[in-house]
Amino acid sequence: MSLADSPEALFRRAVDLQIAGSAAEAESLYLAAVGAGLGPDLLPDAHGNLGVLYRATHRLAEAEVALKTAIRLRSDWAAPHYNLGNLYSYQRRLLDAEAAYLEALRIKPDHPKAPFNLGQIYLSQGRFAEGWPMYEARPDRTESPLMRVRVPEWTGQPLEGKSILVWREQGYGDEILMARYVPLLKAQGARQVKIAPTLAMLRLFESLGGVDEVVTLVGDVQMPDVDYWVLPCSLPASLGTDDTLKSQGAYLSVPEAARARWSGFGGPGFKVGFTWQGNPKQPNNFNRSMKGPELFNGLADLGVEMIDLQEPRGDFADTAAILEQLDLVITVDTAMAHLAGALDKPCWVVLAALGTCWRYPPPQQSVSPWYRSTTIYRQTTPGDWAEVFARVRRDLAARIAPDV
Repeated sequence: MSLADSPEALFRRAVDLQIAGSAAEAESLYLAAVGAGLGPDLLPDAHGNLGVLYRATHRLAEAEVALKTAIRLRSDWAAPHYNLGNLYSYQRRLLDAEAAYLEALRIKPDHPKAPFNLGQIYLSQGRFAEGWPMYEARPDRTESPLMRVRVPEWTGQPLEGKSILVWREQGYGDEILMARYVPLLKAQGARQVKIAPTLAMLRLFESLGGVDEVVTLVGDVQMPDVDYWVLPCSLPASLGTDDTLKSQGAYLSVPEAARARWSGFGGPGFKVGFTWQGNPKQPNNFNRSMKGPELFNGLADLGVEMIDLQEPRGDFADTAAILEQLDLVITVDTAMAHLAGALDKPCWVVLAALGTCWRYPPPQQSVSPWYRSTTIYRQTTPGDWAEVFARVRRDLAARIAPDV
């Protein structure tokens, strides 16, 4: 055997190919290296890397075997425990994920990513007092350009007589979800509360309670004259809340101008608005979205008007005005679900079996912890939307049936 074909050389070429995104070739070389007698120093790495590769190519059972093999070969190595936690989190095996992340942190207390991921597992379980502080390690916060301004971040300091700016982060859904906490800043004694949402949210957020000014900040902006700034997803941790404020119902309302513009939208019957796809740039979009609207449109034979809301009709104030006139919203995991919930509009969210996040309840639950008007319909088999829509059809037929 030449040095070029040694197990160690095969392994290193496999690593390069995996980094380059050539999964099939990398897998072949890892397996060849293991079969050729790769030494004990690199053997755990080969299985650990295979585990990551299998997870990335959705071969979940093989990924679990490979990562557990890496752990068996090198029990004091944090990486395979962390990656096993990621695998279990993706499968919504929350207790297994928690145990794996805790083991990674036991081995490597300064692990850079495990605390944030563990925090999301706690949030998924409703363990907010534990989850919110750990969620502060999210990249959107730690890498925010606001960290470089002279104005200090608000992390729970007394607000009596102070002014504060709530900036923006992450996606539209997160802005809507976290808006529920903004009114609590006034309750803490803040003299002035300013918010700077994304442009599409400006008019809608003018209806949010406890806000003195909605600020338009885009491009190369100057920091407003405030005492503190805070990111929306930091509000629960900084406020010290350990719940979701679920019982409050609607906390956003439709601006009158938008309501007037969309008055009379849709027909006179039972109207169901729907969205079938999220942002295609979102990493998990292939799981949460559907290939087309056919299953939604198929509900029309129940005698309801199905209204495709996939293409935007103006900004979020306009969309809110449309939702206000609907009887029901059915949507995949998108900002539409959060908007409907924040308006207290009946909403059914159809979810994938894999890859759902902490914003939705554990697989055994169908009631949203965030919105009292929202019901969850989750796949029982990955990729099987037809079974989900069989349940949706049954419940929709019952909902529109005349009283007996």
